[in-house]
Amino acid sequence: MDTSVAVGVGAALGMAFGVGGMGMVVAGMQTRKPPVLPSNESQLAPGLVEVLDALNAPSVVVGPDDVVVRSSGAAHVMGLVRADRVVPATLTDAIRKVRRDLRPRDREIVRDPAVRDEKGLRTVEVHISPLSRGFILLLAVDVTEARRLDTVRRDFVANVSHELKTPTGALSLLAEAVAEAAEDPEAIRRFALRMNHEANRLSNLISELLDLTKVQDSGPLREPDEVSVDGV
Repeated sequence: MDTSVAVGVGAALGMAFGVGGMGMVVAGMQTRKPPVLPSNESQLAPGLVEVLDALNAPSVVVGPDDVVVRSSGAAHVMGLVRADRVVPATLTDAIRKVRRDLRPRDREIVRDPAVRDEKGLRTVEVHISPLSRGFILLLAVDVTEARRLDTVRRDFVANVSHELKTPTGALSLLAEAVAEAAEDPEAIRRFALRMNHEANRLSNLISELLDLTKVQDSGPLREPDEVSVDGV
């Protein structure tokens, strides 16, 4: 969910329960899990429970004594709750700081999901916001794929930078060679052919980068058409 939607959700919660200045980052789980409702959930305003259920997001509400008052099934699957406590300890520390100064905080943690699958460790971003009477709300989003894509992009940029430097450097050297061989027509012709080769190589790299930029564009295609994957 983008930032504008997250802020809208925070404002809705603030209006419903008299809690201001709550910003949050929320994302739904791909598979809906039934919420886990501890017996002391009655301490919460009914409207809060309804809103959290409607969000369908991994969520945890912690009481003034750091005991989990309400947690969704998705939060358990993410490995954020153990018994009646939030884990890991870094989240508990952040919860206490938020309760003390009433300032929302974000934490990024790595968790081993409670439900084992082929995905392994997951990177989770948790937004921690203060509620009234010492209660704290945690909303989580799995950002594993986003972080993986960030790494891929960084590696790609590094590789492309290297590939672009090769023909650029070659053109520079060939230009110097041409200047020095001003009285040798055969050498100039040979260097010119080489320069043409490197220029074409550079042009192809730039074209591929532009094509990749178009593919990554999230906007709708102007002329969508079905194609064979084998032919791409």
